[in-house]
Amino acid sequence: MAQSNRKRNTCKFKWYDGDYDAIALFLSNVDWYSVLYYNPSAHAAWDAFTDILQTAIRLYVPCYTMSTGTVRPRHPVHRSREITKYTAKKRSLWRELKSIPFNTHIRAKYRDCTHRLSSLIQQHETIVENRIIDSNNLGAFYSFVNKRLSHKSGITAVTDSNGVNLSDDGDIANAFTDYFASVGVPSNHSTPHCRNPEVPSLHSIDVVEHDILAAIDKLKNNLSAGPDGLPPMLFSIIVPLALL
Repeated sequence: MAQSNRKRNTCKFKWYDGDYDAIALFLSNVDWYSVLYYNPSAHAAWDAFTDILQTAIRLYVPCYTMSTGTVRPRHPVHRSREITKYTAKKRSLWRELKSIPFNTHIRAKYRDCTHRLSSLIQQHETIVENRIIDSNNLGAFYSFVNKRLSHKSGITAVTDSNGVNLSDDGDIANAFTDYFASVGVPSNHSTPHCRNPEVPSLHSIDVVEHDILAAIDKLKNNLSAGPDGLPPMLFSIIVPLALL
């Protein structure tokens, strides 16, 4: 089946050009007590908060439209000149070898070229991986891993015992539970000794403003956005401004 060439337009925000003073002023004028009153659960409160934040972002952070569609696989763009040369040489030798398959001289040259090209590619990948490690940038690491996984076909969805793909969070959790139960060992009914059995249970968690500011202060602005699509730079800038 031919792949569709239909393109989609996605909005990319220019985070470094945002008016964060205006965002902080917008958020400071929100009646947060009413937001909490009408959204008593944690999920509802978070959804309401993100909706308000997304509204402020759309108002005061410029964006540009980016067309995305089906893209053909490409070779790595940052290849050395020597790798490009040996790649072309390997193709040329392969064409010669196909036309004269029993020529031992061409076969030996093709084998030497292949070994040399593999060595160059390995050296190049080592340099790239060391550069990512030395950069100490978690976003660059995730980007590198995701690009490598995008070319693999072994990453599949979670399935049940019948091979049906699961999308519901509860079904996925139960599937993992069933799997770990199947590979575990039966209990020996021996309870481990606990030195302090009078440990009180956890009933509540106290979150104070100082802890939140300390956590935000540790965020690195150059890290990539999380599942909510909001970069750490957004929180590290608007939270101190909102508290002024």
